[in-house]
Amino acid sequence: KEFFLRRNLIIHNNAVINKRYLNSIKKISDEKKAFLVGKKISVSLEYLEENMNIIFLISIKSVFYVVKKFFPTQFNIFFKKFHNIAFNYLKSEKYEIAYSVFDMLWKDASKIDASNKLLLTVNYLQSLKWTGNLKRMEQIRKSEDFSLAKNEHLMCLALIDDNFKVAIDILEKLIAETSQSGKDDVALVNEYLTWPIFKEFIETTELNEFLKSKGYIEIKNQKEIIDEKTTVCHNKKRAVKYKSNFEVRKSVSSKIRRYRTEANKSYSYFFR
Repeated sequence: KEFFLRRNLIIHNNAVINKRYLNSIKKISDEKKAFLVGKKISVSLEYLEENMNIIFLISIKSVFYVVKKFFPTQFNIFFKKFHNIAFNYLKSEKYEIAYSVFDMLWKDASKIDASNKLLLTVNYLQSLKWTGNLKRMEQIRKSEDFSLAKNEHLMCLALIDDNFKVAIDILEKLIAETSQSGKDDVALVNEYLTWPIFKEFIETTELNEFLKSKGYIEIKNQKEIIDEKTTVCHNKKRAVKYKSNFEVRKSVSSKIRRYRTEANKSYSYFFR
């Protein structure tokens, strides 16, 4: 409500504060209200972003409920779309928005198949973890049935529990299975490193030592080559299955993966 009243001040009242606006704010004393009448109202970028997120969530929830009521046969299609939206917010570390969307979807989790529910559960647990809703996270973790979980799901659950040893054991199995099937295990590892659940895991000594033991070796003195292809390289660089400078140079120009741990600050790079 405050956001819309502030919007009205800016558009219709030349941003001048009036009594109607002040009367909507309960936490301001009458003395301060009298002082603010006639003053110009200010708006920060942080304020705009916060309220844009609120408007976005209102829109998302409105569309979701319309789909449920008027297009029930399309529910599963839209469910996946909303799930992808929430997951992208997880990846961009906007956890409160991701949590709000996942929490909305969770209330209708009984309407989707077991496979999609398992994926939703893992991502919902992530959003609870990153927003500090640990009690709720533990409740769902203990009450849900994970008997159909595959190794990737189990690895994520181990990371949600901060059980890095178990996560590494499962990761080793996944790498071995991929190699034995003739698929590209390097691409697999690169993909995992972009997952939001790896945010803390990627910084651990346990994971880095494991990767090195499997041939994931740190690149030395390659900053000038990497920076030609990426303009945001500030931190450590690594190569997957490093063999020679020539092969690393060749792969830098064609296949590159980056994991963003914090915007414009810390990046980890893995190459083939």
